Amino acid sequence: MADQLKEVLKQIKEEVDRQEDIVEDISLDLVAFDKFTPEITKELEKYKDTVICLSFNECEIKSLENFPNCPQLIRLEMTDNHLTGADLKHLKHLSNLESLYLGGNKISEYSELEPLVGLTSLLELDLFECPISNKPDYPKRVFEVLPKLQVLDSKDKDGKQIEEEGDLEDGDDDGEAFDGEEEEEDYDGSEEHPDFTLREDEIGAGEEGGLEEQDELSDDGSRERDEVEYEDVDAYEEVKKKRKTQ
Repeated sequence: MADQLKEVLKQIKEEVDRQEDIVEDISLDLVAFDKFTPEITKELEKYKDTVICLSFNECEIKSLENFPNCPQLIRLEMTDNHLTGADLKHLKHLSNLESLYLGGNKISEYSELEPLVGLTSLLELDLFECPISNKPDYPKRVFEVLPKLQVLDSKDKDGKQIEEEGDLEDGDDDGEAFDGEEEEEDYDGSEEHPDFTLREDEIGAGEEGGLEEQDELSDDGSRERDEVEYEDVDAYEEVKKKRKTQ
């Protein structure tokens, strides 16, 4: 037992040391301890004002008695331990808890979830591979017991799969990245309209329609028409239309 406690305290210290300023998450995953001894609880409560995520997955925990009081806690993971529904009453003080992961434990009855009703911020619950998940009317009954719950076992009330945060990247329907600005066609003259040259009687349309004439003088002083650089595609289309009617 002494070696087990020593290992837990060592892991907590390592988790704290890796965070430079504010300690927001502590993970003891795979670190074996069967209960929260006064020493473990005291060490974790040193960071009760800042820690928002605690993770105790596969720790062989058998009881949640003396669970640390961390009022800012938002996410708690305790999958694949040896917890029963009777242990949930020890979580009633976690008033800001939003996500609770209890998959792979021994929770078996809907009535055992009642202590969680007081967790008014709880939005997400995981009971995957708990005995309760094999009962009739699961997950419907869970949503009835916890009416404010939005996600159960990564699915909403309609059974639609909810993606984990970070799985979806910003993008359009084709999956291409979207930088937040609508793509616009470039009408600044860079698009090519081959063989389009203003005639003498269309020069005036350049000022009114947004077409800019690009001429050069030949050696004999006569004006030579070059390709048109345009700023407004509508003006370009208007000139084309006029030509067709002539």
